[in-house]
Amino acid sequence: MDSKIKPVYCCFLMVILNMAISQFSYANNYTTIVDSLLLEINDKTVDTTKIEIYSNILEIYINQNDVELGLPFYQKIKKLNDKNNRKGDAQIAAYIGRAYYNKGDYGKAMKYYVEALAVVEKSGDDRYESFIYNYMGSVFKRQRKFDKAIEYYQKGLSSAIKKNDNAAVADSYNRMGIIYHMQSDLETALEFYLKSLKIKEEIGAKSGIAESYGNLGILYENLKQFDNAIEYYLKSTEIRKELGDEYGIAINQNNLGKLYMDMGKFSKGLNYIDSSIKASSSLGMRDLTKDSYLLLSQCYKRMGNYKESLDAYEIYTAYSDSLYDQESQHQVAELEKKYETDKKEKEIELLNKEKKLQQLETEKTQAKSKQQQAIIITILAGLLTVIGFLGVLFQRFKKEKLQKEKIAKQKDEIAGKNTEIIDSITYAKRIQQAILNGEEYESKNLPEHFILFKPKDIVSGDFYWVHEHRETLYMAVADCTGHGVPGALMSMLGISLLNDIVNDNPNISPANLLDQLRNRVIKELSQDEHNSESRDGMDISLIKLNIKTREVEWSGANNPLWILRSGATEIEEIKPDKQPISHYIKMDSFTNHSVSLLKGDLLYLFSDGYADQFGGLKGKKLKYPVFKKLMIKNCKEKMDMQKLLLSKYIENWSDDFAQVDDICIFGVRV
Repeated sequence: MDSKIKPVYCCFLMVILNMAISQFSYANNYTTIVDSLLLEINDKTVDTTKIEIYSNILEIYINQNDVELGLPFYQKIKKLNDKNNRKGDAQIAAYIGRAYYNKGDYGKAMKYYVEALAVVEKSGDDRYESFIYNYMGSVFKRQRKFDKAIEYYQKGLSSAIKKNDNAAVADSYNRMGIIYHMQSDLETALEFYLKSLKIKEEIGAKSGIAESYGNLGILYENLKQFDNAIEYYLKSTEIRKELGDEYGIAINQNNLGKLYMDMGKFSKGLNYIDSSIKASSSLGMRDLTKDSYLLLSQCYKRMGNYKESLDAYEIYTAYSDSLYDQESQHQVAELEKKYETDKKEKEIELLNKEKKLQQLETEKTQAKSKQQQAIIITILAGLLTVIGFLGVLFQRFKKEKLQKEKIAKQKDEIAGKNTEIIDSITYAKRIQQAILNGEEYESKNLPEHFILFKPKDIVSGDFYWVHEHRETLYMAVADCTGHGVPGALMSMLGISLLNDIVNDNPNISPANLLDQLRNRVIKELSQDEHNSESRDGMDISLIKLNIKTREVEWSGANNPLWILRSGATEIEEIKPDKQPISHYIKMDSFTNHSVSLLKGDLLYLFSDGYADQFGGLKGKKLKYPVFKKLMIKNCKEKMDMQKLLLSKYIENWSDDFAQVDDICIFGVRV
């Protein structure tokens, strides 16, 4: 098995990378603030205060790039507005739309922009009208529908001029300059950029000035005036740092990376591009992340590093497919059409009301002799309205039928792509199972045992490992960072490194083995005190068993060893070292423990997935005391029966609750 590990691992790695899904979750440290705000609401809290609190919570979630978590509070705000006959808040709806725009979800962004514009028209409060039109134009800009983008920017400009809103006028000029810039009309673009910058400097709008400097940097780069371009990029970055604008800094890093690449300074360009990728990924700026990966591919290609160029281009393609799929563009077009249709229908409705009022006035002033004529006219108008209404219904029916056919086709395409992804992960599962040798590991030297292995997803971040050398058996259970595909990648690395170390040192102690494993993981993942990006690794419990003497050596990283001696009613637990197999704040040498066993004694190695599973009547975690009682209760059973009882218990415990983590338990009777 050892000689085949590296080629199989490489094959597994290629399958996983082709799926382009390797993100790890992060902990939200702002939930305490949200909880404290919610505690301020009680039965006596007035609705206006509730709206203010819900608005603050929504803003927190949007600033933390978790707009979906804030949507329930937006619905609460809308209900309270309806209850109190308030017109609504266009700024909040536009703010949500902007959050989705930054995430690259243009369909949802347009949905909330249209909703914000409806509030403006309903309430007559046009303070945000110009910016909403500009935001809608930016969606079309991202889809490269430049005529539509200019149309909406012109609407935004007209609204701003009408209100004498200089900040909004400057914003519209800047956006129109970007469109002309993208169409390579650099002279017109420069004209609009300078108009925008002049106004921003007059009103002291620092954020806007930084944006204009950045755009001028791009323009001068296109004109091959590289020194001017660098000057404006750095001036923009300086202001953005002063304002704490991480979004704008990431954009400037991307632009500087492209500039230095065009100048042939590839190493400096790579540094800026890499910084842009890290920042935009953490901020959820999918569109900028996509652009940065394309730059990364181009830079590597010009350096002659074709493999790295291809890897970066595949990631860029994955982002492009998710951002510009047909369904997203269709959704934006439909929302715009719905907005225009609703607007026209309201105008028609208003005209009809005015017409009826005129008819009533005419009927009051006309003589009785003309009443019959008025009635006939009314009837004819009604018939025409009905016929027109029926015509509209028929046209809508035809459109809905076509839309349903398109949706059905797109649904089939998505189902096909989903099948391909699942097939790839399933193939990866077969490779992982082949490396693990299956749960029913067979060896003439391995005592009676069981392995309970339940991945949360198709592939697992937990793994078990067995290595034989003469009269010595090494056995381990490890829990890698994450689960599913990312965890599986780490598990393959762990298995490969363990095999390499014991092959080079056949009689190595468990503690020394863990020391070397940690060093290798830190090296392979480029971890050090200066690099805080990667803290991936694993927790592990590792045994070295002499088959003849029943002498056991053990060492653990965060995971303990349980010993249940023959005839005993309590479990002996050997505590692990509280440090992982990865770079850590304090890294001591691992402790080597020695234990003498008698025939019939039981050893248990495990990850934390079994004890952390939610379930039961109250929906709480199982926890370790219950886990220990199960082991003691089942200890007299044969090992395969113990496995069956543990598996059945966790299935009954979890019931309707989803599995929260990978589960791996290794039991041995010496």
